[in-house]
Amino acid sequence: MQSAEPIQPPQTLGDQLNSVFEAYAIDRIHLEGKQFAKIFRDCSLIDKKLTQPEIDIAFAKAKQIKTERKLNFEEFLLALDFCAQKKGIPTETLAYELVARCQGPLYVATITDQVRLHDDKTTYTGVYAQGGPRTVDGSPKVTISKLGLEEFKNDYDKSPKVSFVAAQPASTLEEVYAGFTFSQPDMDGKTFVKLFKDCKILDKKLTTTDLDILFSKIKAKGQRKIGFEQFLTALQEISQLKSITFDQLKNQICSVGGPVFTGTRAEKVKWHDDKSTYTGVYAKGGPETVDIGRTMINDIRHLCDRSEADIRGVKKH
Repeated sequence: MQSAEPIQPPQTLGDQLNSVFEAYAIDRIHLEGKQFAKIFRDCSLIDKKLTQPEIDIAFAKAKQIKTERKLNFEEFLLALDFCAQKKGIPTETLAYELVARCQGPLYVATITDQVRLHDDKTTYTGVYAQGGPRTVDGSPKVTISKLGLEEFKNDYDKSPKVSFVAAQPASTLEEVYAGFTFSQPDMDGKTFVKLFKDCKILDKKLTTTDLDILFSKIKAKGQRKIGFEQFLTALQEISQLKSITFDQLKNQICSVGGPVFTGTRAEKVKWHDDKSTYTGVYAKGGPETVDIGRTMINDIRHLCDRSEADIRGVKKH
């Protein structure tokens, strides 16, 4: 005779609550505040007596460690007790309602509208209907030698994409200061930071934040710029901060001489740079690249043209 399968004992209320907790918990162990609120929202337990802010307060009160942002199962039960007190019902009653109504996390999404010209493939035309390697015509397979691009390719590979424009070394700090301020007597905070960036003085000991703090410290109250004397005061403090002498810092700044400007060099475009490839009015020349005066008025000079025209105002050529 076959032995009967053992009858599973019915789940207790605690087991059922634990199943709800694990269904909503991110790792089946911890429950975040938004998931705790989602349980009550999915079960339609939010009302005038128990609102969303009160659920958030219950979540915060149930946390044993105030810096944590998650609840374990024991804290979850404590939060349920707080919520039951707000609704004015026993905790067991709220737990039974939650278990009875809970169907697991509910997810809501918007269903996209049907678009006939996209969904109905019988309306497709061109390569969308006939098929093809791509939806646009690919370029013909030609070799570089046929187009005469070998020389152009070599020049392009050798040309750097970023160009640098740097000043010549200076002999005095006054020259460097004037170069960065464009001969103006004052220097703003942005230029102050750029000077030390261009001179490659920034490191772990001296950061841009340190420079901003130092600039605010040495400038006059209510002013946004500093003068040359205040600039020298800043150099004294920076030399102490970097544990070097003032002369070493001065020599490093003077070696740069002035601001360094960077920019992206434009790439070569054969069809633009090589005028032998031009066609149409670009090659043959002409007063305009488009016809003017034949079908429309583009300029006031056409209004003043009293030459012969048809009844619609189109000039007779």
